[in-house]
Amino acid sequence: MGFKVSHIPCLAIEAFDSGQLLGPLLDTADIVLFTSQNAVLHAHAQHPLPWIGVQVHAIGNATAKLLSTFHQPLGTKPLAPFNSESCVRQLQRLPAQSLLIVKGVDGRSLIAEQLQPMGWTVSTHAVYRRTMPAVPHSLINEAFEKRPPDIVSIGSNETLLNLMTLAREYEPALLHSRLLVNSHRCSELAASIGFTRVPLVAMPAGDEGQLKALRTWVSAR
Repeated sequence: MGFKVSHIPCLAIEAFDSGQLLGPLLDTADIVLFTSQNAVLHAHAQHPLPWIGVQVHAIGNATAKLLSTFHQPLGTKPLAPFNSESCVRQLQRLPAQSLLIVKGVDGRSLIAEQLQPMGWTVSTHAVYRRTMPAVPHSLINEAFEKRPPDIVSIGSNETLLNLMTLAREYEPALLHSRLLVNSHRCSELAASIGFTRVPLVAMPAGDEGQLKALRTWVSAR
């Protein structure tokens, strides 16, 4: 599409040991929900896939595809727009059951909050955590020093907050950049921080939706 692309990694992913064994948790679960590809990879390291005798779901398509590489059958296909809200809509069509959510530390709690009043038993198992990476200052300079970027692709709320920390010396230029985000929650966060332009929101969330939004934005220009 003619873009010059700079990459600033704003999240580092580390394995996390909660002290709980996955095996006993699976024995008491009817359904297991993976929230991300990182959840799949780190859960597999703790308790190798495929998991038999439990119904497995994934929030997004990329997570579902990764599960298929481990020969893990899925109970259903993910539901657009592939977020916690759409996952709740999908699960609430089923009878109330025992749900185990495999996730990262400090992920969203919306699924449990919505399903528990409907009679579901919901537990979580964190298998990874997100941290601030060590980023060479040259990467920051490359992206902002000569000319502010026309558009900044953001993967999550935490990514945006970490970028504000990593590129704090370029904050005025950054706040005037156009963001491309994966959710309206992230768009609202950007507004609260002080971004002056309304972000583009990918539909659906993820690489495919972001590329689609970029093509539309380029053609409109």
